[in-house]
Amino acid sequence: MASNASLSKAGISVCLLPSSVGSASKLQFANTFLINGTVAIDAGSIGFHGTPQEQGRVRNVLLTHSHADHIASLPMLLINDYEPGKDCIRVWATHATQEALRAHVFNGVIWPDLEEIGTPESPFIRWGDLVPEVPVEIEGLRFTPITVDHTVPTLAFLVESQECSLVIGGDSAPTDELWRRARELNNLRAVFLEASFPNHETELASVSKHLRPETFAEEVAKMPAGLPFYAVHLKPGPAQQIEEELAQLGNPNIQVCVPGEEYVF
Repeated sequence: MASNASLSKAGISVCLLPSSVGSASKLQFANTFLINGTVAIDAGSIGFHGTPQEQGRVRNVLLTHSHADHIASLPMLLINDYEPGKDCIRVWATHATQEALRAHVFNGVIWPDLEEIGTPESPFIRWGDLVPEVPVEIEGLRFTPITVDHTVPTLAFLVESQECSLVIGGDSAPTDELWRRARELNNLRAVFLEASFPNHETELASVSKHLRPETFAEEVAKMPAGLPFYAVHLKPGPAQQIEEELAQLGNPNIQVCVPGEEYVF
């Protein structure tokens, strides 16, 4: 087991960044979790958030997978952050996600090939390799990527400091390995888990490998009673219905994550 000596002794803060640009809406159009204000999990909305100076506090982005709602603003973030001679952001991803972004985003058509136009002195992007089950330590936190079941290679993350630990779930159908590993964590304080579709969208949720309130509840039951679960990734159209169906579960430990709100553990 990895030593905790190098980890922060502080807690962990999580903020699901707002993605309804220019509006007070809490609809979740895209996904970025900001961890302790300096590390991003996914880049769906961070490139549209705040000022370039505020974005510049983030030096590491960890990607769960390559779908647009999780990487949409990554090109803007990297350009917003760029300064000649400045150390650029490191983007952590699996080999499969890196290759998907090279082929379909940073391909000179959708967006410039940032590796090609950068220089060793002034790069636009640095890659970090994520390998399932192999932890990386960033900004005093340990991030362990765990494979989950989605339509493209996708990760969830176990996030640990010396003080506590969290689960940041990726897009996924029902899964088991994530929960097995989560049960081994010390002082697990909360889980952030997707609930994308309403219950009647059984077939759509199944083929797209997402959760509904019913299957969300089944995942919750795989963990110890009393653990807080925060529902994220509610599709904007049926968001109110999804929220109502989550409330109907009658579990006081399930709540919908509010974009823009900082959760401190």
